[in-house]
Amino acid sequence: MRRVRAPVFAIVFLGLTAALPAHADSIDFKMQSEDQVWPGKIQAGFRPFGVGVTYGVNNSNAWYRLDVDFEYLVYPLMKDWDIWAGGAIGYGVGSYGSVASNGFITSYVVSELQPSLFAMLTMNIFRIPVVPFVKAGGVFDLLWMGYGSYAGGGLLVGGGVTYWLFHNFGASVETEFVFGASGSPSGAGFWGSWLFQLGARAAF
Repeated sequence: MRRVRAPVFAIVFLGLTAALPAHADSIDFKMQSEDQVWPGKIQAGFRPFGVGVTYGVNNSNAWYRLDVDFEYLVYPLMKDWDIWAGGAIGYGVGSYGSVASNGFITSYVVSELQPSLFAMLTMNIFRIPVVPFVKAGGVFDLLWMGYGSYAGGGLLVGGGVTYWLFHNFGASVETEFVFGASGSPSGAGFWGSWLFQLGARAAF
């Protein structure tokens, strides 16, 4: 049997070592230690760990809240400051109890669906991959209780921080406040909500 000579192995080894760095650079799996560089113009967020509180005309309720959002980079305001246009959809579920005059307690399941549109400003101002952001926009809210439903809308303001573990993926913490009005066939009035959520964010 004919043997393969050592120079052949050397040529193959050198070829592989020359190709591997280029492939590793194109798929950046290394943990970041520098500031965030956007790989594209799209962000997406998923926040499955959240608590929400509503208050106002439809009474006060605390519940679990989940949100999904998407943003598109529309304008680099200045160096390291960027404006994004985005939208989100949130779902909340919880319970509400009321006490009647006879002392009887009634408990209801509360469900909420809340789409929103907003503008977001990211501030890539640190030399580490921590990017704070603020946002403002409008929301539309649908709320279902055991004794009726409400529809409303209002102004959204909020913000948070994303720690970008990689250029394409990070962990985020976020809070939001909503101020507006809500109503049903039986009446209308002031309505608001507060959210605190933990989740993840991706950039493309």
